Amino acid sequence: MRKLKVVFLERLAMEKLGLMYISAMVRRAGHESQLFLEGAEGSRFLDRVVEARPDVVAFSVTTGMHRWALEVSARLKARMDTRILFGGPHASYTPEVIEKDPVDLVCRGEGEEAIVGLLECLAAGESPRNVPNLWVKEEGVVHRNDVRPLTQDLDAVPFPDWDLYYRYPYLRRLRSKPLLTGRGCSFQCTFCHNHLDMPVCSGKGNWVRKRSPENVVAEIRELRQRYPIEVLNLERDDHLTIQRDWTFEFLEAYARQVDLPFVLQCRPETIDLETADALARARCASVTISFETADARLRNSLLRKEISDEDVVQAVTLLKERGIFVKTLNMIGLPGEDLDGALETLAFNVRLRPQFARCSIATPFPGTRLFEQSVSAGMLAPDHSSEDYFEDYFQKTVLDHPDGARLENLHKFFSIVVTFPWILPLVKLLVRLPPNPVFYRLYLAAFVLYGSSFAGLSARNIVDLIRFTPSPLPAPKAARRSWTLLAVLERFSFNFD
Repeated sequence: MRKLKVVFLERLAMEKLGLMYISAMVRRAGHESQLFLEGAEGSRFLDRVVEARPDVVAFSVTTGMHRWALEVSARLKARMDTRILFGGPHASYTPEVIEKDPVDLVCRGEGEEAIVGLLECLAAGESPRNVPNLWVKEEGVVHRNDVRPLTQDLDAVPFPDWDLYYRYPYLRRLRSKPLLTGRGCSFQCTFCHNHLDMPVCSGKGNWVRKRSPENVVAEIRELRQRYPIEVLNLERDDHLTIQRDWTFEFLEAYARQVDLPFVLQCRPETIDLETADALARARCASVTISFETADARLRNSLLRKEISDEDVVQAVTLLKERGIFVKTLNMIGLPGEDLDGALETLAFNVRLRPQFARCSIATPFPGTRLFEQSVSAGMLAPDHSSEDYFEDYFQKTVLDHPDGARLENLHKFFSIVVTFPWILPLVKLLVRLPPNPVFYRLYLAAFVLYGSSFAGLSARNIVDLIRFTPSPLPAPKAARRSWTLLAVLERFSFNFD
């Protein structure tokens, strides 16, 4: 069989575990894979891709980021004959992106077996038009395939291809490395992709799947042997503590065989006295808890979080009593929320006193229930285009919100006020000003400080990530000029050892 090459292109200077898993499967099938990061390659980004002579160029895209992928694809098509594949959330929920000129293939759902199937067809000189999970455009005709059954035995999946990313020295030297213990989330928050994933894969096997604790520990031990790692990042896992028996079995094995600080995300109702003790014994350094808003009606009726205030307070209290740092995830600018409501969420965080209160601007993406609710509330046009979204949800609101500008400003000060609540009267005055780059840079500085402290990254790690991520905003330049400041701030970051 002819050996083919897949080249992954990325804008963000951070590891995507999905691509690393796909690359591992591609290599196990006897093909080649390579990744190019735009920021790291600089002006030779496209030249490097052309020189690699890929058979398939693949992008994992989110809504907003897809515009960059379309632009790069068009430029590549003008220089070489290759197939362009879009995967990731935007492709899964807006597969019609295949109608755009540069796009030849779209992958919906999990991509490992789909991309291997694609390569096998191409290597045999056959059309991939019938490969499950793929939409394939040939001679202007789009062939739409259903998704394949979900992989149930995750222990049979090869470990991620870490070399895909870690050939870049600045990523290899990150103190924190990510890992997944399972796939799928059983909850259906209205702003999240999960309630869109579940119908696509309905009838294809169990949606929530876990690896065995032994398999996870084996990956961690191999990871430690090959790369520098001081903190294990389990924060990308969908609620690691949701299956109680598995959680205790894993934490016991982790404490006995790994003994490395780690961070994770969990739902607050899963944290009781016994769980908090087990996390502390296993050297859990920090926990992310997402409740989004202090308004219980918005949290549970609009967002369907199914979380009570008591759950949150108990979890935060138990964790902090054991010296475990806490990060809260918050969202302001929701439909039905005004500035006073957002300030209540801020006040709730002040009472909780987490080490990091991260805040996002509510961004209803097309297809989600929150998008439909925003349309019903008259805050978003029914035909609001995916072309109108930013690359993240930390800049501006997409909603026609009467308090929009003030909420955008409050977002920039949110984390700082939680740490220094005495500045709130001043912030209430500042939010009346027009949104401006100064506020954004202040937000970025706070995000760098809190984020590096929480995730176990050094200031150098954070600056590297910002430097090598292209952006139309002034943030990267500001970060480069702040090297000395960040080096000083790092001395005040939390110590996990």
